Amino acid sequence: KPWHRHLGPGHRSSVDAFVAQVLQKFPGWWLWVKKDPAAWKAMDNKSEEGVELGADGQLYWAWEARGQQKREPVVENPELHRIAAEFIRFAQTRWDKAWEEAQGKFSREESAAIQDFDRYSDRCWTCSAPLSQRQSQWQHEARRWCTQCWWEFQPSSGSRVTVAASRAGVRMWVDGVDLQLSLPDDLNSASAWMVLVDLVGQGAIGPPV
Repeated sequence: KPWHRHLGPGHRSSVDAFVAQVLQKFPGWWLWVKKDPAAWKAMDNKSEEGVELGADGQLYWAWEARGQQKREPVVENPELHRIAAEFIRFAQTRWDKAWEEAQGKFSREESAAIQDFDRYSDRCWTCSAPLSQRQSQWQHEARRWCTQCWWEFQPSSGSRVTVAASRAGVRMWVDGVDLQLSLPDDLNSASAWMVLVDLVGQGAIGPPV
């Protein structure tokens, strides 16, 4: 997201360096621009459009005609790649300008809240230990904890509810007590959905969140 150049974990890079990072987030960049073998392997080496990566590192249209496999080189357009990157750079520059203007309109309290959030965006709220972007993302409002501190955290009101879901099933702890939930044996875990609901009052269930 464009605000990650100014807020959150990571160093503050230049616009060009940040755009380069953004491009690497797009699967299409790895497939069509970089022609990354690992990216194509993850797609069984063939796109929905019928394009595949050849052993020579080039892209080919591939199809079958009268029982024979046909291939034709994909005509590349480097200018299109350049324009796509330039568009991202333009959008980022516009956002940077809007952010600079917004900062001058924040109240003292708003500025302090933003700085406080930014300070703890990649660290445990309690012990300040660095947190991975893919693990230990226990969240409550804008706060995050490492696993150890989450289990020791005492909320100011209500219970501390932790839910862990995987293909194997769902586990829930309320104030550290394992409820030992079980799922039906015939549950199709590959297509299972989880909806979080807010418990309101005496056993009433609020709308999904």
